[in-house]
Amino acid sequence: MRLKAEWEPQERVYLCFGSDKRPVYGKERLARIREDLGVLARAIRPFAPVTMLINPGDETRAADMCGDGIDLLVMRHFDIWARDTLGLPLRSDNGALSWLDMNFNVWGEVSRNSGYAADRELARLFAQTHLGCPVHTAGFILEGGALESDGNGTLLTTESCVLHDKRNGALDRQSAEVMLRRETGAKSVVWLPGYKGKDDITSGHIDGLARFVAAGRIIVEADSSGESDLSAENLAVLAGARTADGRELDVIKLTPPPESVPKREVYYASTYLNFLIVNGGVIVPAFAAEAEATDRRAQETFAFLFPDKTITPLCLEHVFQEGGGIHCVTMNV
Repeated sequence: MRLKAEWEPQERVYLCFGSDKRPVYGKERLARIREDLGVLARAIRPFAPVTMLINPGDETRAADMCGDGIDLLVMRHFDIWARDTLGLPLRSDNGALSWLDMNFNVWGEVSRNSGYAADRELARLFAQTHLGCPVHTAGFILEGGALESDGNGTLLTTESCVLHDKRNGALDRQSAEVMLRRETGAKSVVWLPGYKGKDDITSGHIDGLARFVAAGRIIVEADSSGESDLSAENLAVLAGARTADGRELDVIKLTPPPESVPKREVYYASTYLNFLIVNGGVIVPAFAAEAEATDRRAQETFAFLFPDKTITPLCLEHVFQEGGGIHCVTMNV
């Protein structure tokens, strides 16, 4: 059993259309977010089949926004963050699919909106009724955006998220690592301290801090002076870390979007790290006119890292405004 690397072959990508019953964002904002989701679904479609989860009654609206070629799956859910609510796909040595339900609890109970009751049950419902694969309930509480895998036994995660008081507060790091290794098949775990800023409701998901782009290679963000947005402590961990097979990590530094990018919401996801690798493509965040220079550098960097893949930049302004990005709203299987 193992958690695949994202650059391995993928069968399909899933997104969630969200619910307009007591929506977190209000109906007008949700409508704009859904337009972004349709744009993203169409951008992914050349590289993999795409399925959009929708609620009953949203068939016509979703079909209009997604267009031809996007499959619709009626399944009750609430929020749009498929990476966190759908659970985690695992593969056996012979490639058989199983599913890990990580007990989604709204990022450590950050919201009491009753609509989230559907998302707390979504991972098991999705795996059993749609995928028809075995489901295991994890012994911990976590979200998909908290875990990065190199596909070869190394997990990358953060203490700030995994050991959060309202997720797994009763666990110490050693106990949490035992569970992570047992339930994902990982051989080793690289722990970054993470991020505890109030502008991140996830408490430091790894997919906004550091990402694997190849076995033994990680990408982070650093400003023009070479100083990383990660703390010195986080960088020191990466400098001393080893993969499951004993290799040092090659850390690639990418210039982040400039501070001048408008952030109309406190949770704005201003990062290039929330990209999605999907078969022959990489879908990369872009921030348009205010970030033309850094957008170009990011696209050049990803083209260098993935010379055999098509780099597709996307500005999903309304998704970014809600604190997440391309990786957050997708789940690849």
